[in-house]
Amino acid sequence: MNALPLDTVDEWLNFEVWEALTDPFVGAVGEAMLALLVLGPIAYGYYTYQDSGVMPLILLVLIGGSTLVYAPAGVGSAVIALAVLTVAGLGYWLLQAARS
Repeated sequence: MNALPLDTVDEWLNFEVWEALTDPFVGAVGEAMLALLVLGPIAYGYYTYQDSGVMPLILLVLIGGSTLVYAPAGVGSAVIALAVLTVAGLGYWLLQAARS
């Protein structure tokens, strides 16, 4: 999928509308990051409408694993560190809730 202007014109002429609309963006940032940019605001909308983080969390679990593969190597270790901190914080929060 290259996003050269002439390829886009050929796609329009062949009535390949979806490819003509998405190829310039996919060529610039990649499919996974484009999905993150599109689905991030959708997840935020779910969060603000429902006042709950359940739906964005489900979207993160479904989409996050596939986008992490395409991220640079340094991001993987940072995500692991954040996951460890998150699990530790959740454990502390549950412990405090059980004590009170």
